[in-house]
Amino acid sequence: MTKFGILLKLLRVGKGNFTQDALAGELDYSSSYLSAISNGKAEPEMDFLIKCINYFKLNKEETINFIFTAFSSCNKKLVLDVSYFTGKRKEQLIKAITTLLLMPDFTVYDQNKARIEESIEDMYEILINSFIEVKEFT
Repeated sequence: MTKFGILLKLLRVGKGNFTQDALAGELDYSSSYLSAISNGKAEPEMDFLIKCINYFKLNKEETINFIFTAFSSCNKKLVLDVSYFTGKRKEQLIKAITTLLLMPDFTVYDQNKARIEESIEDMYEILINSFIEVKEFT
């Protein structure tokens, strides 16, 4: 079971000892899908993550941890539905992804590699600290 699978199980049990089948029904997903993402056989979709965040009523820190754990557990691909991002946010997301995808190519020989990696961590902390408490994702 992946770290995300363990987290999902803890949330499920904490909600009232739901079985995987019961949670799948509540979220309108198949139990085989829940099993697959819990065991690293499939990647979680953004819609699924949003449904979980809303269903479990996760707070800011829990939401960040939930999404980070889900994406960190991805083995083959990271599925990010850009329809959740519009205008400037979508543009910034694409720039950030492009930068991160190209970074290994130009930082391998860069003497400032540690500084660049530090800057990325700083940027992440700034974004996380400015995260607005959301009552429900739509």
